[in-house]
Amino acid sequence: MALVDLHVHSKYSKHPAQWFLQRIGTRESYTEIEDLYQIAKNRGMTFVTLCDHNTIDGALKLVEHSPLDTFVSVEATAYFPKNGCKIHVLVYGLNEQQFHMVDRLRTDIYQLRDYLRQENLAHSVAHATYNVNGRLTFDIIEKLILLFDVFEEINGGRNPKNNLIWGQSLLNLSANDIDRLYDKHRIEPFSDTPWLKGLTGGSDDHAGLFIAQTFTEADAATPAEFIEQIKRKQTIGGGKSSNFKSLAFAIYKIACDFSQSGSGKKQTGPMALVNSLLFENKKPGLRNRLMMEGMKFRAGKEDKDRIMLQFLEGVFSDFVKPGDLSIDEKIERMYENIAAMTDNFFSMIFESLERNFKQGDLSGLVKNASAALPAIFFSMPFFSTVKHLAHDRDIINRLRAEYIEKYQRADSKILWFSDTAKESNNAADAVRSAARAAHLEERAIQFVLSESQVAATPDLPPNVLTLPEIYTYTPDNQSDYALAIPSMLRSLETVYQQNPDVIVISTPGPLGVVGILAAKLLGIPCYGILHDDYAEAIRRKSSDELLFDPVDNVIRWVYSFVTTLYVPSFDMLEVLEKRGYETHTMQLLPTPSSESEDAETAILETPYYVPESDAPLQWAEIFMALFGPKVGVSAALPHIRMTPAPFDRLEDERKVVGIQ
Repeated sequence: MALVDLHVHSKYSKHPAQWFLQRIGTRESYTEIEDLYQIAKNRGMTFVTLCDHNTIDGALKLVEHSPLDTFVSVEATAYFPKNGCKIHVLVYGLNEQQFHMVDRLRTDIYQLRDYLRQENLAHSVAHATYNVNGRLTFDIIEKLILLFDVFEEINGGRNPKNNLIWGQSLLNLSANDIDRLYDKHRIEPFSDTPWLKGLTGGSDDHAGLFIAQTFTEADAATPAEFIEQIKRKQTIGGGKSSNFKSLAFAIYKIACDFSQSGSGKKQTGPMALVNSLLFENKKPGLRNRLMMEGMKFRAGKEDKDRIMLQFLEGVFSDFVKPGDLSIDEKIERMYENIAAMTDNFFSMIFESLERNFKQGDLSGLVKNASAALPAIFFSMPFFSTVKHLAHDRDIINRLRAEYIEKYQRADSKILWFSDTAKESNNAADAVRSAARAAHLEERAIQFVLSESQVAATPDLPPNVLTLPEIYTYTPDNQSDYALAIPSMLRSLETVYQQNPDVIVISTPGPLGVVGILAAKLLGIPCYGILHDDYAEAIRRKSSDELLFDPVDNVIRWVYSFVTTLYVPSFDMLEVLEKRGYETHTMQLLPTPSSESEDAETAILETPYYVPESDAPLQWAEIFMALFGPKVGVSAALPHIRMTPAPFDRLEDERKVVGIQ
């Protein structure tokens, strides 16, 4: 069997899609043709091609360099004429005249498809579910299924879940599906068997790091035979998908290549060190060692130099022999070092915030915040790539519902963030009861707590995730409560690995902020629960009127980002409305309807919120009403709407009720 990476870029691809790279003004790739060829062959590829964007200049040089085991390809940016949606179509084995026609016709994807069919050109639609310019719709996905017969099943730049769902959806297509889509869109299918799709794989590598780690397999002895197998739909994709770390380090690589390509001078500094260890298999040079010695000299005076010195020492220790490590091992080790550095910088900022706030000196805070810029620069690509990889979530979820779940059921996965579990109050009772109920009911729900909360709370069920913390603050006169600041990059990794469909936050504290940030990056719904009037509670406890407004402003700001905010009573809703909260996003916490068929009566008669009562609320029941067995809550109530929505799922006679 022959192997080819059918989606690789070289330095002839010029315009980056990543926001971070656009901001610093780089090219899309700096990979040399000769290097690309050698890497592909060393990693077991039988034949080599490259697919630069809308040009074959690099591909022609590749064939000139090695004519016997290469062929010309291009990634053509095509457009749906009605809404301008961009679609990337990989075309294989074309000559210069055919390329010029492809380049001319790509402004209309219908004309391009007809030309490819007329010329019998091998092709594959690249990362079809990726929303390149924000105009992709599910209708367009359906049209693509009719227009083309070969699709990229595994794209090395997309995450495993999306690749798997897309590939499985294509395999599950039936003749009836094609008939249904034709009746809807009136587009002539590509072939006589349009429900049988050809599948390809390609790394979509731009940095020279992951070439040939994703590939296409076919029974072929020559490039011409391989191209013919693509046309006959006799290929299959294989190899690796991406994750946010590998994609971020690809961005690092391109940024480093850009910095070195500009001046031609040898670069120094942390970024240059990352480049030499990760990408060039070089030990630290004299300049980097001198830089480190300078930091040692200043480390006793400046916290930022001490932190950066720890980072460099950790990197040196982990990369004694960089050539002996695989790229995946390098990425994991470097990520851990960057996460530790970022934690140290942000811990420094929070220590400064607490110290300088007490002293009334904000100049020190500003100084330390500016010193943390290297940590921000190193961490930004990771947040960017999480968002990038989640860009097509809506399309993927629709595909899963229409082409996979009719064959096998898939539960939504929920993460519930809270910073209280050990205390004796309503919020803590809610979390503990809800966690146990979810575990007993075998729900796909996990509860996210800080490590200090987990350590102080005995008998927690196994469905609890622990986020490492970098700093803990205990307010004056509140020794029973500690505000835990989680590690940002390590928390991001934990949440990303869980791949949730929904996030719930029942705290406006740091863990709630992490939950909201994760939901925004992943493009998923985030629901909030406000257990109590925290600002009023702090005012009563501290007798400090000056604290009320800033605390209330922070809480209002945090919960302004949630899709829906659950409140425990109409009284609280009215109080929050007077303070300027967005009540159109609020809804009352539902309850099991018990024996009553009147959902409205059941809710109104439930004593959710009793400010003077120490009796714990029945949070287990409330939890099961939100996420558990049938409850029949659908009545429209004053100020709120309660309808089956994002959490909806039927399972036997159980129904999850959410908030629209």
